[in-house]
Amino acid sequence: MDAARLNQTNSARDEERWRSYVSQRKQEQETELAHLETEHQKTIDTTDKTFRKQEDDMEQAFKVEISRSRESHQKELDDERKSYEKQLASEKDSHEKEFSKMSAREKQRIDTYRKNQEQELEHIHDKFLAAQDEYRR
Repeated sequence: MDAARLNQTNSARDEERWRSYVSQRKQEQETELAHLETEHQKTIDTTDKTFRKQEDDMEQAFKVEISRSRESHQKELDDERKSYEKQLASEKDSHEKEFSKMSAREKQRIDTYRKNQEQELEHIHDKFLAAQDEYRR
């Protein structure tokens, strides 16, 4: 029984050492994580401060450039509008001319068709009259 108690005592002591070790490691890791988090926040703050300073410097340096760019952009837009309006007018004129040509062709085709139909109708009427005369005789 003494061996069992000794075994139990050794097991309890080993378990206590293990818990102590785990607790100590956990504390070390939490301390390390807190330190890393502090360092990380310092790095973020420094990076953010540097970025904001660069951003302010760039904003001051490029105000004139932004204005020039806007003027250039507006000029390009105006030029494109004018070009588009010219192209649109040219296309419209071209379409109107094409439509006029098509209308003239269609009118001529319709007139030719009517003339042929009238001739055919006249020819059929003449045949009808001839047949009627023949029938009366």
